[in-house]
Amino acid sequence: MAKKMMKDTIDKGKKSNKQLGYPLPFGQNIADIERSYYEMGEKLSKKLSWVSLYEPIGNKNNFLSRTCAVSVGCLTLVSSACTPIRVEVEDAKSPTILIPFSGLCRSTLGQQEFVWNAKECGIFIPACPRGGISDNRSVLMYDIDPEKLIETGNCILGNDQDKIIDFELSNIRLLPLSFRGVDFKKFFYGICSLVDTLLSTQQGLDCSGIDDMIYRTTCFMMKPELFLNDVSVDRKVANRSKLDRCKEFIRENLTEPLTLTELEKVSGLSRRSLQYCFMKEILKKMQGGQRRRELERDLLEKAHEERSIKKNKLDAGFQNITFFSCYYKEHFGELPSVTLKAVRSRQCHSRLLFNQNEDGKGNV
Repeated sequence: MAKKMMKDTIDKGKKSNKQLGYPLPFGQNIADIERSYYEMGEKLSKKLSWVSLYEPIGNKNNFLSRTCAVSVGCLTLVSSACTPIRVEVEDAKSPTILIPFSGLCRSTLGQQEFVWNAKECGIFIPACPRGGISDNRSVLMYDIDPEKLIETGNCILGNDQDKIIDFELSNIRLLPLSFRGVDFKKFFYGICSLVDTLLSTQQGLDCSGIDDMIYRTTCFMMKPELFLNDVSVDRKVANRSKLDRCKEFIRENLTEPLTLTELEKVSGLSRRSLQYCFMKEILKKMQGGQRRRELERDLLEKAHEERSIKKNKLDAGFQNITFFSCYYKEHFGELPSVTLKAVRSRQCHSRLLFNQNEDGKGNV
């Protein structure tokens, strides 16, 4: 397959019609077409952590390329499109991920060969010399910081900061662009569209959180079986305990100026995990309080009307009467039918006393 691909690629290179077949992942409207493969290699080497040599396949006079690069927080994203080309990477300081938007590519590392193409898989390449050839292609490329990747993974999982996650960073491998219904292609298309929207403002790019989203998605792609399975109950319980420890520390030091670093040490959670845990806690209380007020309004304040429990559960936002009854009993300690019966009984008694007073037969 690899030999056939090389032959087909060379044939296409010889027949190049001096037009780029595919648009850039982002930056299409601002990137100029370049005809020099030397300039392309220099530009990519400046933006990424590897030094590479490029050689067009076929007629060198027909070579065309576009390149656009942006800094987004702690990441540099490179958008590149070119006609068929052969590449040799001589030196690399960081691992690299390549996500194909269009075209077919083949990468080689020693005796290993990997074919990766759009809509099927990207590729993770460790920091080492390598080579490859490509058809007309359009690719998103970015280097990753191993420490940042592990830190992000621990944030997602709620692990202690010093826990090591084995992402197998020394092994070149293909990265499928979908996993159990999760479509990574759509994510990268959306990210590149967002980059295009913010290209005119560096501050907007830096504040967008795109770098964090890409690191998180990179974790998912490299270890999908770890990050995209259901979170275990044990992990939820552990995080709950760590959050309680943090809250208790805050209560005991209300008069002290606490820092996030201190809270990280006390809880054993990263600051990002702390933010998520507190956010869930606050939203849970807000939603619980809102639901409780709805129950009080629809069951207690309207109890004087001849309203059925079924009518009240619909007004309170429940579609199932069993869930409504269970939720009500959890918060008020009794079933809604008992509450309605007691309230109506008191109201009947009050009306009876009032009528007796009106007739002069009794005192209220």
